[in-house]
This record gives sequence, C-alpha cells and structure tokens, in this order.
Amino acid sequence: MHIVLVYLGILLGIFFEGEMTMISAVVAAHNGYLDLWVVVILGILGTFGSDCYFFSLGKRRGNAWLAKRPKY
Repeated sequence: MHIVLVYLGILLGIFFEGEMTMISAVVAAHNGYLDLWVVVILGILGTFGSDCYFFSLGKRRGNAWLAKRPKY
C-alpha cells in the first residue's frame, strides 16, 4: 500500500513541480527502489496533465487576470 502512495506522490510532484521530482524518482528507480517504467509513465501523465490544466486555466481566466494587473 505504501508504494501506491509513493507513486501517487510522484505523480502529484511531477504535476506541480516537475523536473526535480522526476530526477529524484529516476534516481530511486536506478537504485532499485521503484520500477523505472512506472516512473516514466507517471512522468508522461503528470507532465501532460499539468500542461493541459495550466493551458486551459490561462485560456479561460487569463484575460480577466491580466485586466486586473495592467502592469503585466
């Protein structure tokens, strides 16, 4: 059960942080603590999900956010 939480933490870490979480997970997989292919799949899913989420957030609410901050 704990390994599922580790993989979930990797997915969320890649979604929000990105590179450092992926590097740490790959190092852990290299040392035999995690499965490399699961880490690669989670990296792809986390990055794709993050890109889609933040793109749609900017597309829907970007103009209103920029209208409130004319300096930007």
